[in-house]
Amino acid sequence: MGHNLMRDETKKLVRKADKLLFEGRVKRHEFLEALGIEFEGLMMNGVISREYHFEATRCWLEGLFVATIVMMQMTFEEGLRHVYRGYYSLRDDHKGLKEINEMSFYHLIEFAKKKRYITRRESIQLHNLRKMRNPYVHVARNEKDQWISSGKSEFAIMLKISEIYKVQEGMLDESILEKEAKNVMRFSKLYYKIFSRILL
Repeated sequence: MGHNLMRDETKKLVRKADKLLFEGRVKRHEFLEALGIEFEGLMMNGVISREYHFEATRCWLEGLFVATIVMMQMTFEEGLRHVYRGYYSLRDDHKGLKEINEMSFYHLIEFAKKKRYITRRESIQLHNLRKMRNPYVHVARNEKDQWISSGKSEFAIMLKISEIYKVQEGMLDESILEKEAKNVMRFSKLYYKIFSRILL
């Protein structure tokens, strides 16, 4: 009898969680539609880059917000790397290829600005994306970018993640982390703008 009661309670909890997840997916899908972009049309710049963009979109829809942020940044990083690889491969420049493969996202952005693949405004936007991603992938302190190191940054991230549970309990409409991921998904427009121009 007790086992059946526990099982019934578990089913209620799962149904409640499923309802919240479903409603969240609907809301996030509506947000993508409101951006006015055909997302399939964005998948045009290199196999890895388009897969990363697809992953970022799927992560957003499923409510995996840290993964959304990281994967959208990787979309741009691999997209730029793909363009440069083509440039150096055509010239049979093995040294250039090696440098490109080892470049950080920061240097890939600066190189793109120098080569006039992107405008100064676009470089600022991409650096903003880089800085949004940094707290989730770096633990070392860097004075230039004001990364917060180890324990404190982990605590700040855990506070953001804990807000997701408040959303699930109906105490909040939207977490800080979801807002960050939403802002990152808006970079899809920039992805289309930059790479449709570069690849023409």
